[in-house]
Amino acid sequence: MAIQYECPDAPARIEALALAVAGLEAPPEAAGALYTAAVGAAAGLCGRNDIPRAMEPALALILADLYREGLHRPVSAVKRGDTTITYAAGGEGRMADTRALLKPFVRLQTV
Repeated sequence: MAIQYECPDAPARIEALALAVAGLEAPPEAAGALYTAAVGAAAGLCGRNDIPRAMEPALALILADLYREGLHRPVSAVKRGDTTITYAAGGEGRMADTRALLKPFVRLQTV
């Protein structure tokens, strides 16, 4: 599914805002993959194949979060005997925050 932007300079504007929000001067090494993941997830959650200009700040906030933390939840503890890995809280909260940011842009989907 090809994503269409309302404004042709939207990707650069979204990335610049994400960098500013994340407090970074340069994008991380995996910036392209993280950008693609953020836009794809947002479009999928909203049932859209377009990104309106009003949606750009929400995408920038999601992307800034990915720039800071990546796609993985941080590990808070590792136990090696019988291998137990405990993840830090917040993974479910991030998804709730993402949905709340994108709620105004959701389109009804038919199956």
